[in-house]
Amino acid sequence: MIAIALFILTMATLVAASNDLRPFQEPTSDLEPLPKQRADYAKYRLPGPTIPSYYTIILRIDPNDPNKTFTGEVAIDMTTNTPVNKIVLHSNVKVINNINVMAKKSNVNLYDRHISATDDTNFWTIHLTQNLTVNQIYVININYVGMYRNNLHGVYLSYYTDANNTKRHLATTHFEPIYARSGFPCYDEPGLKAVFQTNVYTPPGYYTISNTDQTNTTTLPPMQGGFSLFAFEPTVRMSSYLNAFIISDFIYKSNLDRPSPVFPKKFRIFSEPNTEPYVDFALDFGEKSINCMDQPTTNQPTSHMPSKS
Repeated sequence: MIAIALFILTMATLVAASNDLRPFQEPTSDLEPLPKQRADYAKYRLPGPTIPSYYTIILRIDPNDPNKTFTGEVAIDMTTNTPVNKIVLHSNVKVINNINVMAKKSNVNLYDRHISATDDTNFWTIHLTQNLTVNQIYVININYVGMYRNNLHGVYLSYYTDANNTKRHLATTHFEPIYARSGFPCYDEPGLKAVFQTNVYTPPGYYTISNTDQTNTTTLPPMQGGFSLFAFEPTVRMSSYLNAFIISDFIYKSNLDRPSPVFPKKFRIFSEPNTEPYVDFALDFGEKSINCMDQPTTNQPTSHMPSKS
């Protein structure tokens, strides 16, 4: 399911790119290069011993926000394998507004203070009022303000020009390899896998797609300040950089709307309005490709080694 969803995200981007989709252009001043010296790698690894298991992410995203910011809330279920009085994770968001750390089904907040690293590790240390209990599930709840990046990393803006020569903005993500921390505070290391349940509030006329199908079982209000909710099913257990979403005013076509779909499951292509011919081509090609990849191979290996003469 994740592979199919990511294929859809990719196809949507490619279709839009073929129709004058451009990244939002600004001077790149916050580029965050990967560590270059192997000897320095150790300092970029989280010290542990806390381990995440489940993320609930709630975002409010307007691609036309004049301040180029978005608001978010993340709740992280985690445990520890050693009694500790601090939690270290990653954060590269703009502002942290509120933090709670509580044992599951408890209302006692263990949060004391937090410290942000001043170097490029993006470590974010939460100090607690007491040690955590081994194997007890705790929930870290963080309210924050994020910023659209201008280097095609994290949550960033793109745009296309419509038939009236008007720029239409959209927001999308590129979290690989170390930029999920710009979208929400998290344990941003590939080995620290968890389940992600994403919820996005968007302004009228905008639509959100993510790794999984939309869910009908959410307890969140369907509207918030005029913004509509798009709530998604939990993912499989995966790395933080695999989480993805796009907020746009794209239209879409589904293979299930056709009389005889080649692929038996839902497969959709998103693109900017007035691009139906391109959407049809992408839908035809993508559906056939996914169907082919979904079939087990029946070819037997053959030898191309020359025979002895």
